[in-house]
Amino acid sequence: MTLPCEVESPADVINEPEGGLVAWMQGQDWRQFTSKVGMPGNRDGGGVTIDYVKVTGDDEVGPKGSMVFVPGQSEASSKHDEQIYALVQAGYSPVYAIDHRGQGRSGRELEEPLKGHVQEGGDFIVDFTDFINLVVEDLAEIEAEKLFLTCHSMGCAITFGYCMREYKAQRPQYFHAIAAFAPLVQPNTSPFPYDVAVAIGWTMDQMGIGEDWAPTLEKTFDEAYAESNYLHATTTSYTRWSRAKDNCVRNKDVVFHDGMPDEHTGICQSGVTANFAKELFTWYDQFNDFLDEFDELKYGLQVPILLQQAGSDDTVINEPQNEFCEKGALDCTLSVYPDSEHNIWTEVDSIRTPAIEEALAFFDANSEILLAQAPLPPVETCGWSWWTWKCFVEFWPRLGAFLGFGTVSAAAGIFVLRKQKMDGKKHAAMKSNEMGEFNRKESGANSPFSAASDADLLKELQRRGLSTSSALAGKGSML
Repeated sequence: MTLPCEVESPADVINEPEGGLVAWMQGQDWRQFTSKVGMPGNRDGGGVTIDYVKVTGDDEVGPKGSMVFVPGQSEASSKHDEQIYALVQAGYSPVYAIDHRGQGRSGRELEEPLKGHVQEGGDFIVDFTDFINLVVEDLAEIEAEKLFLTCHSMGCAITFGYCMREYKAQRPQYFHAIAAFAPLVQPNTSPFPYDVAVAIGWTMDQMGIGEDWAPTLEKTFDEAYAESNYLHATTTSYTRWSRAKDNCVRNKDVVFHDGMPDEHTGICQSGVTANFAKELFTWYDQFNDFLDEFDELKYGLQVPILLQQAGSDDTVINEPQNEFCEKGALDCTLSVYPDSEHNIWTEVDSIRTPAIEEALAFFDANSEILLAQAPLPPVETCGWSWWTWKCFVEFWPRLGAFLGFGTVSAAAGIFVLRKQKMDGKKHAAMKSNEMGEFNRKESGANSPFSAASDADLLKELQRRGLSTSSALAGKGSML
């Protein structure tokens, strides 16, 4: 085995305050809220506590503005203490960072704390929405006017999912700019081909073993955080990889949420469940749906986005990032770091420093104006036309309703809704999730990843209070 110290030379320099980053981060303002989505078997009953931290600099309101930091899959926010400190030093305050459900300090949904698990991928967005609302309320109290966001990997998938859903609902846009380093759009599923991995996740869920480890991902804590794992790390900086590992080891036996339903020990995971993987795969479909729906240059996300891509990334696939940057956002700058592994901002200094400086410059360049949401495209209507395929499939539900053939009309409506969802899909194995867009939260947030039965579809048609043809008002799924 190659000694880690031979890989990184000279050793990276950690910029930290007096007393060290660990004590500095622990001394910040740690907060909690209860998620609207509860534990398995009691989703409406709460019980999952979401932790986040408010980090304040010398000035309560920083001269550059405020910041939200969104970590990736399995990452505790404390892993990014050095990045958060760099943002504070650059003039951003407060900086808010969230621990997603199932990781960091936040509540677990399973008794085994090492398993990364989520019931539905949309649960992350429900939590994130409440988190952002709390941030906005807090900033209003201290009269802070500028808010930026930095995200990594799965944290960017959650961020973009939130932004896409808010855009489609035409709700306020809060961020002056977003810097996304190595965002997750499509995961790398090695050693399995992507379609095979999708089929495995879906099959395990259908068999009722979605809470089991995903294939090849079961590890003990000692296996997951052994020194030899540096050879497969998502950074070439041994110094920073070692700090992250030590953070997990240091908190291995620490109890969080003592006496609560989501009590757990530790802040790190060693792998994910089959259901987590299945939900992760559906996000790629959600991105594709969004790109299909808003494929004209004047529609899509208007917030300025800097997408920093890791050229040596083997955690996510880069090509879908390019497509999202080109088609999903109106102002997206793609910047490639050819020699970087997945975790760009924890890379060696020669990669990390330019990446952070680039992000800070990008924030400065977009600090003057807060852009509102771009408009939605006009709703396409067919009237009684029938000579295009879209209007043809709308014609039969209308005819059935006109003639009083309720069953025919409803059946055709289900077919139309199903066809909408499956248009542009690349993975037939995900058919069980095709109508997940109709699973809604009390907060008004959509959870687009859960499956729905035909009975649910009928209820949805009735809830809309009109003919099945109204389902054709827009295409794709809602985020």
